[in-house]
Amino acid sequence: MSDFSLRRQARMRREYLYRKSIQDRNATMQQRKDTVKQCMQDGHEIPTVLKDKALDLLAGGDWDDAGPQLAVELGGEAAGGLTDIDDEYRWAGVEDPKVVITTSRDPSSKLKQFAKEIKLLFPNSQRLNRGNFETKQLMEACRNNDITDFIVLHETRGNPDAMLISHLPNGPTAYFNLTDVVMRHDIPNMGTMSEQFPHLIFHNFKSKLGLRTRNILKYLFPVPKDDSQRVVSFINLDDWILFRQHTFKKVNEGKDHELNEIGPRFSMKLYKIMMGTLEQEGAADIEFVLKPYLNTARKRKFLSDEDPWSRHNTGCLTSSPPPHTMSHTPEKCAPPNQSPKSSPTKKEIDAATAALNHFAQGKRHLVVGDIPSAVNSLQEACRFLAEEYGETAPECGDAYYHYGQALLELARIENGVLGNALEGEDGSTEDEEEEEDGDDDDDDDDTEAGEGDDAEAGDGDDAKAGDGEESQEEKSQNEEGNKEENGSQGEGEGEKTEEDEEEVTNLQLSWEMLELAKVIFQKQEEANPEMSKKVAQVYLKLGEVGLESENYAQGIEDFQQCLQIQERILEDDDRCLAETHYQLGVAHSFSDDFDKAIQSFNAAIKVIEQRIENLLKKIKEKESWTEEQRTKDAAVRPDPFYTEQGEIDELNQLLPEIKDKITDMEQMKNDSREKIQRAHKEALKAQAIAGKMGGSSAFGESSSSIGFDAPSSSNSGSAASAAKPITHLVRKKQRKAEDDVKEDQKKVRGENGEAVPVKSVAIKSDIQMESMVTKGDSTKKESNAVKLKENGCTKTEEKD
Repeated sequence: MSDFSLRRQARMRREYLYRKSIQDRNATMQQRKDTVKQCMQDGHEIPTVLKDKALDLLAGGDWDDAGPQLAVELGGEAAGGLTDIDDEYRWAGVEDPKVVITTSRDPSSKLKQFAKEIKLLFPNSQRLNRGNFETKQLMEACRNNDITDFIVLHETRGNPDAMLISHLPNGPTAYFNLTDVVMRHDIPNMGTMSEQFPHLIFHNFKSKLGLRTRNILKYLFPVPKDDSQRVVSFINLDDWILFRQHTFKKVNEGKDHELNEIGPRFSMKLYKIMMGTLEQEGAADIEFVLKPYLNTARKRKFLSDEDPWSRHNTGCLTSSPPPHTMSHTPEKCAPPNQSPKSSPTKKEIDAATAALNHFAQGKRHLVVGDIPSAVNSLQEACRFLAEEYGETAPECGDAYYHYGQALLELARIENGVLGNALEGEDGSTEDEEEEEDGDDDDDDDDTEAGEGDDAEAGDGDDAKAGDGEESQEEKSQNEEGNKEENGSQGEGEGEKTEEDEEEVTNLQLSWEMLELAKVIFQKQEEANPEMSKKVAQVYLKLGEVGLESENYAQGIEDFQQCLQIQERILEDDDRCLAETHYQLGVAHSFSDDFDKAIQSFNAAIKVIEQRIENLLKKIKEKESWTEEQRTKDAAVRPDPFYTEQGEIDELNQLLPEIKDKITDMEQMKNDSREKIQRAHKEALKAQAIAGKMGGSSAFGESSSSIGFDAPSSSNSGSAASAAKPITHLVRKKQRKAEDDVKEDQKKVRGENGEAVPVKSVAIKSDIQMESMVTKGDSTKKESNAVKLKENGCTKTEEKD
């Protein structure tokens, strides 16, 4: 073996020991916290070795999540959860597994049949005929096709006797012996195989090796849905894993569940876990190997030291478990020394388990972008937590925050794609004859649907509607018989609009949930300063809600509150500060305060430039590091793919976009000043023209020589009813000055009977269109905000 290989192995060994020491330290600290908390709950005396540190441990344990169980569920090392040294299952629960199943060479017909039944067992799996392919070729092909797990079945004299499970791309590989294999067609009264993702039951996997084995088997299956009626059980009995698969249905009005076995049936025994993949056998490290000939003193149990049928252990296994207990959640068993009075009831355990399941699924849906599913899951989690602990309990804070975030994303989707289109459809319920002839009106509805609920955009549509009121007026005179019918339909539309406005929108509900989360976090902020980060994050989301609901003043206030907290607790070059400055600049631009918008964008640029400068210093400092320092830095780094140079490149790409925003603000500031001056001059000219029309007022009566009277102040209501109403599409009231100018355009006529154009209205429409262009940058703002969050700003929920 070369010197390079020896040095590489020594370095990898040191890295392994360092990561293992961190894992053991976190696990020991969490064990001490659990011991102190359990003694306080049961009224027992705290152990002598922990008395000096009891207060600190108790204070630190109050702000942990649900302990190692939740940490394992979320796949992190938070709260001392047991994790793998090299994070092989980093994406478990986020991406569904893809499994390939094959056999040894020259398989018998029974082994082929067993491989087909194993394929039916694992969703998203496919069977591969072995042929003459070598193991190295198969593993390389699986890596190139993003396969997550590779399973090989072996036999002895026609009987399946071994199963090898190799996790890709880097391991581990588990070796299991098989015995008592019963095929599906040999099971009496066999049920029909279901294609639903199964719920999982893991019973009596207590030791570290047991949890490791459970993870290897658990992540072969995707996350099930709540309504799935298929369950797979792995029961540990003296290190023999008994495998069973059933379907179930509710009977006796949902009080009981009836099981129906669908097979296959077999028993497994773990005898080796290798750190690498299958083709690395002989070179990879061995994590565990069974040596029964060394266990001469007594029969040692590796997966669990407890009796699976003991009284305190039977609570983890039920003959007909409800769906929400048969999921990818860790076992929740009461400790043996817990007194009956302090032990939770079955109802409490079920509620806590269901809330944990829905919360974990909701966060997963948020990560993968399945917003509707995230809203449903987080809604159920909030309901369970509120019923169990109370609506303002500290346990509900994180669930409320994520639920409000999901509702905000759902409101953005609806406003951008569906919401405005539906509002335009509600506002266009006229008779069929008007829909056939009203092509211009349909175009106005489409424009309104594309522009959203912005008040300024609505003003632009009103200007268009004002231009077409004369043609609508002629049509109303030719069809006088339909006036009453149209009037009755207009009343019905008004009632429908009022009913729709009374419904609680997703934005309103998102604001309420975020406000609840803010109140809960602020109550805990005095005892735990770390809660300030969560409060700042809530203020940031509240500001985004203000932007979406066009309440810019409230949005600016929320962003400023977030900025005050972040400037107090974060470093000067933190990317979260840059994101908040950017969002604040966007809010100022929407409220036409261009000077403050430019100031906020410049502040964001200053933070990013300072971040780049500090990263360059860090890169220069690392050039003098030793190999051991580099190894330690890579071990504690949250993201193994992160590099300082990569972050610098990303920040350099953001700077031109923010500078372009500043240029746009300068241009819009100059244009708005010029257009306001032009509009004022044109309005004065229009008033002078109106004064020359024979003394008639824009709001008084006027005559025409064409043969019909122009609308007057007395009959303007009937003319308005004949025209197609679009004011219900505009949620904000128009300014009186704009209404006056529009009335001038409709009513002022010249001496020859032709309408006199009033340019001031067109100019005001231009100003509104300019504002609409400003608001069109919201999509670009959201993309920039997402980029600012990557790598530099760790989310609060992941830290907890």
